[in-house]
Amino acid sequence: MKKILFPILFPLASIFMLSCGSEKEIKEINAVCIWDRVSLYDAPNDKAKWLTAVNLGERVIYLNESATDSTSSKQSEYLKIKLLDGKTGWSRTDFIILDAKPAVFVVDANYYNRPDIMTKSNNAFSQMDIVAVKGEQDGWVEIKGKRNNGTWIETGWVKPENLSFAEADLAVAKFAQAALKLKDNDQKKEALNEILSNNDFSQSVFIRSLEQAFSELEPEFVEEEVEYEETDLEEIVQADSLETLNETAE
Repeated sequence: MKKILFPILFPLASIFMLSCGSEKEIKEINAVCIWDRVSLYDAPNDKAKWLTAVNLGERVIYLNESATDSTSSKQSEYLKIKLLDGKTGWSRTDFIILDAKPAVFVVDANYYNRPDIMTKSNNAFSQMDIVAVKGEQDGWVEIKGKRNNGTWIETGWVKPENLSFAEADLAVAKFAQAALKLKDNDQKKEALNEILSNNDFSQSVFIRSLEQAFSELEPEFVEEEVEYEETDLEEIVQADSLETLNETAE
């Protein structure tokens, strides 16, 4: 009986072990890019082949693999990620936040050092700032990202009602921030109009404020009213009459 069971159980055990190993290999973790146009390379160093750029607020998948760039004196850390279109590559660890989802501020809001109202920081995120949300605790959410007026990535806690997780709001915020920074009014109008005319963005909470910004760029048409003094009007009529008489006499 033992001789019969062994040939059966051994292949089953092998299959089980292989399936466990493959499951570990394909473990994927949701992640968020918190910097704009982060490079994706085909190897974990900045001398490797450039594949594409990852955008601020873009959802990516961490493939549970990291590496250190030994070719650089900075010893930069890289993560292997997969984009939603299936493209895979390596990006700097600094800009990819693991176990997170993207969100955007719908109002200006201070952030706190801990999930406690007594720990308010001196800085605030601005409306349309895009961040990664890492977790929730006692009615607070932990965020990580760069403030519009900041210089580097910051971490803190805010109330969730200050944020939106809607895709339309995230997309509009990304494009609107770039549009509103344009110095040339014609270029700014064109960029804002492109956002406002996109039906996919129509439900965003930011649309109304962008419509207002666009209308303020439109030149005001003021109809010129020419007012004549009564004496001036008489002189004009007399001059016209004299000109008419002269033409008749000729």
